[in-house]
Order: sequence, then C-alpha cells, then structure tokens
Amino acid sequence: MGIQSKILSIVGAMILVVILLATLLNSLRVQSLSKALSLEVAEETAQRYGLEVKGLLTSALEHAQLLEASFWQLRSANVDRGVLDQILRENTRMHRAILGSWMLWEPNAYDNKDADYVVANNPTGRVNSFWHWAGSDVVHEANVDWESSGWYQHPKKRLKETLEEPYLYNVSGEELLLISSIQPIVHDDTFYGVVGVDLKLETIQKLVGSLRVLDSGYSALIADNGMYVAHPNKDRIGKNIKDFEIDYSYFMSMSESSGLKVDTRFDEVLQASAYHLLVNIEVANTGSSWTLMVTLPESKILGPANDIRNEIFIIGVISGLLMLFLLTLLTRKLLAPILEMSHVLKIKFDEKLGIFPHFNIVSQDEFGELAFLFNQMSLEINESRTQLEQLNIELSIFNEQLEARVLLKTKKLLESEKMASLGRLVTGVSHELNTPVGICVTAVSYLQEQVTVGSNATTEEIKESLLFLSENLNKVSSLINSFKLLSVSSSEEDKILFSCRELIAATAGSARSQFDVKHIHIHVEGSDVEVLSYPNALSQVINHIVTNSIIHGFGAGSSEQKDKSISIFIESDDSLVTIICSDNGIGMSKEMTDKIFEAFSTQRLGAEGKGLGMNIVYNVVTQTLKGTIECESELGEGTLYRIQFSR
Repeated sequence: MGIQSKILSIVGAMILVVILLATLLNSLRVQSLSKALSLEVAEETAQRYGLEVKGLLTSALEHAQLLEASFWQLRSANVDRGVLDQILRENTRMHRAILGSWMLWEPNAYDNKDADYVVANNPTGRVNSFWHWAGSDVVHEANVDWESSGWYQHPKKRLKETLEEPYLYNVSGEELLLISSIQPIVHDDTFYGVVGVDLKLETIQKLVGSLRVLDSGYSALIADNGMYVAHPNKDRIGKNIKDFEIDYSYFMSMSESSGLKVDTRFDEVLQASAYHLLVNIEVANTGSSWTLMVTLPESKILGPANDIRNEIFIIGVISGLLMLFLLTLLTRKLLAPILEMSHVLKIKFDEKLGIFPHFNIVSQDEFGELAFLFNQMSLEINESRTQLEQLNIELSIFNEQLEARVLLKTKKLLESEKMASLGRLVTGVSHELNTPVGICVTAVSYLQEQVTVGSNATTEEIKESLLFLSENLNKVSSLINSFKLLSVSSSEEDKILFSCRELIAATAGSARSQFDVKHIHIHVEGSDVEVLSYPNALSQVINHIVTNSIIHGFGAGSSEQKDKSISIFIESDDSLVTIICSDNGIGMSKEMTDKIFEAFSTQRLGAEGKGLGMNIVYNVVTQTLKGTIECESELGEGTLYRIQFSR
C-alpha cells in the first residue's frame, strides 16, 4: 500500500469538512430566505389590512362628503330643513357600521329662519341635528359644546375634510368614545357649517381584531394623537400608547414615516419577543396619520426557518458522520504498520530503559524505508547517549573538585578579611592607647624630677602635671570602657514596654545638651508607638548617632552652614519599627560609608573620637535589638541611618 492511500485519507477528511461547512452555510441561507419570505407575507398582509382600515375610515368620510353635497343642493333649492333631518336619519339607519350622522350650520346659514325654530332644546334655532343609534332604533338630539369641541372648531379652521381624533362625547346620557369623519360646508371660501359621520367603536375593533397574520399575534389601531382606538386588551382603548410603550419616542418616529416599518422587541401582551409591523394610514386630505400595528411572535416568523435549518443541518451531520466512519476504517487500515511500530517502540523502551530499538525491515514500500531511516537514527542517538553519560560522570567529578576549591578559597578569604579587620583594630587600639599613656609617662617622669629638686616654686607645675595626668588616665579608662561595649549582651537588661518617640526625644535632647550647639536643631517626628524592647540599648544607639552628627557632621569644614538640623523620623507597622536618623552635615565619602560600622573607623582618629561609636551602635542594633542598620551618605549631602527592629 503506497503513499497514495494516505493522501486519499487526507483528501477524504478535507471533503468531509467541506461538506459539513457547505451544509451549515446552506442551512443558514435557507433559514434566512424562509424568514424573509415569512416577513414578506406578513408585510403584504399587514398592508392589505391597513387598506381595509383605511377603507372603513374613507367610507365614513365619503358619506360625510355625500351628505354635504346633498345638503348644499337642498339649500340652493330652498328645501325645508326638515328634509335634512330625514336624510340624516335614513343615512344612519341604512349603515349599521355608522353610530350616527349629524350636522351643524352657522347661524341663519341654511334658510335664514333660525328665529322661527327656537325651542327649549334648541335655543339658537340653528340647523342642529344628531341622529344616532340607541339600541334598535335611531333617535334624535341636538349637538352640544360645539364652541369648545374639536369636531366643530377643527374643520371650521381647516376648511377641509377632517378625521377627528378619538374623543369622548355624551350620547343620550352616556359618555362614548367617538371617531368622526367630518366634511365642512364651504363655498366661495365661506364656512357655512359641518356635516359628520360617527363610526361605531365596536365596528372598528371588530375589524382590527379580525386582522391576524399567519394565524397568530394581534392587531391594534392607534390614532394620530397616540390614543389606542382598537386593541385586544380593552383596558388600553381610549388611553395613550406612551402609557404602555417604554420606547414611545421610537414608536412615534417609526409611525410618522411613510410606508411599512418593521420593529423587533419584547411584547408585553404576548410576553415574548415579537415583530411589530407598523402600517401608516392617511385618509384623503384630512391631515391625520393613523397607525395599524400588527404584532407577530418572533417564533412564528422564525419557526419554519429554524425547522428547515435544523433538518438540513441534521441531515448534513448524519451524512458527515457516516463518511467520517468510513474514512476512519480506511485510515486505520492505512496506519496499521505505523501503529505496530509505535507498539514495538513502547515495549522496547520499557524493556531497555530508554535505549532506542532496532526494527526488522519486512517490507519494501514507504514504511520499510521509514523503518530503515529510524534504525539509522536510533544507532546515532544510542552512541550519543553513551558519550553524554560519560561526559556527565566526568562533569560530576569536576563539580565536586570545584566545590572543594571554592570552599577552601572562601575560608582563606574570610580568614584574610578577619586578619585585616583585626589589624585595623590593633592599630587603632595602639594609636589610641599610646598617646594618653605616653603623656602619663612623661608627666610622671617630670614629677619625679621636680620631687628630687624639691623646689617650692614647682608646686604649681606639679599640680598642673597631676591634672594633665588625671585627664589622660581618664581617656585610657574611657577607651577601655568602649572596648567593653564592643560585645554587647541582651542580658544586661530586661525587655519593657516604653514609648519609642518619648525615649528618642529625651535621648536626643540629652545628647545635644552636652555640647554648646544652639545653632543645631533636632526634630523628632512620626508615630508615637509603644515598643516591647530594651530602652537602654535604644537610648545608647540614638545618643551615639546624634553625638556623631554633632561632632563629625557639623564639625570642621561646616562652620559656615546656617540651617544645621538633625531629623529623626519614626514609623511602624504591625511587626516592625523603622527609625530614620538624618542630618544635613558634610557627609562622608563612599569609602568611609562602606567602613562606618567597623572598629576605629573615623575620619578624625585621635581627635574628637576613637572610631568605636558606630561599631558599638552596629553591635547593639544587631545583637541586643535583633535588628538591622544601614548608612547612606555622600560628601556635601549629609548622612542618613535607617534602623529597623521588631516591636
């Protein structure tokens, strides 16, 4: 079996993917077409229903126009006004969709005989009649409230036919919602009155209620002013749409544009996502734009499309899976030699601890060639592995030898550093002790000579020598006490709870009072934290640092500096206390900063200090307080010490 079979398997898999993808795309395309077709049917049906509603409203307007034309001819023929009443009564009786027919002429506009017809229910005597259904009969009454009602004032103002917006009117003692088609009586630009036809509300509601698209959803009629004229929910009739529609402004913008509009949103009546088809209805030249809203559940539009899509996709998936099964069988047959090689490799690795195996070549096809190449690779890898193992052994021996050498070098380096530090210590001690001891020896010799001579004149000189001898012996004693402090022990005192800020302020003030330094200011700021530690040790540290700043930071070379200050800032958290001591003195070089905590490390050895103070500070902080201390300084930039220890 050659490589062609493998190519066939790959091509088959690609064909399978293409089939599935094409099936998916076709199903989506069919779904889209089905949805478009359903929407097209719904739109055409909604348009037709819109025409039916428009026909009903137009028919009422045509009735009013016909009555107006008839009445004008009768006026021209001087026909008695009673004939007009008969025409209105018969017009109402002949059309059950009409609630009533009515007219109202301007004063003396019909026959100039209004004064002859003044009666109790018609005090003006004007031609004024309203014939309407009352139960199974048509009854008559006079129109009222024409001075303030739109049904009279609007057509009088427009001088054109008018579809009056729904309004409440008292009909035989009952408040009814009326929809009036009104035709003004206008000739030679003169207004003579109005003729109108009122539609029965139940007629419009029955018509709109019967308008269903795809046997689902519902229809509603909205007047030009946004009032519901017809709706399946009777509570909405006579109320404005803005009381129910959340996005009222969007609905109005949709309804005001011409043609058919389609909107998709959640519908409260259906309690589901729905399509809202808005059909704009304009009747003749009335200037009114009513809206027929046909609402369809989205599932009704998308249902057939989704069903077709799902069927096509399921068929495609089943076909693809069947083809995949067949291709799998074919692929397994093609890959059988490779699977056998993989199995052999696993066994060989398990048996020979990772040594690459050697295959027996039994075929002359591409798989046989692959086995031959693998045998060549295995041979090279096994040889390389043997060499690598030998190198690892040699490297391990070398690492052991290197570690021993590094350890020996480190010990020698530490010993050298210790000896260097000890040498500096001995040199410092020798220098510090030689000076006062030499002075003492000289003073004693001088005293011996003076005692031998025994002259009274030398008494005063002997006193001065004794005083000088006492001072230098005190220096030696102080130097010895300083050496004692080099090995500070925490057992010298017990831990107590004390105010860190109060202790530092008191210690700094005490250290400052030892010198005549009114021009040096000490500021203590930060948290007033209570610490469970060794107050004497901390006081000793602060005293040394403040004294060091006064003597060295503001000593020689700093006399011209005006604003001399030492700042001590305290901060803390739940576990640590941090004390930052800084001055704006002359600072130190980097070399001096690096050796500041070593014994006899001073820039002024033999002058004001012995170079042991900061070494004592370091030992107290690290050994007694169990903390850390750091120093930062530059020449001309002052010096800063950062101390941290546990609370």
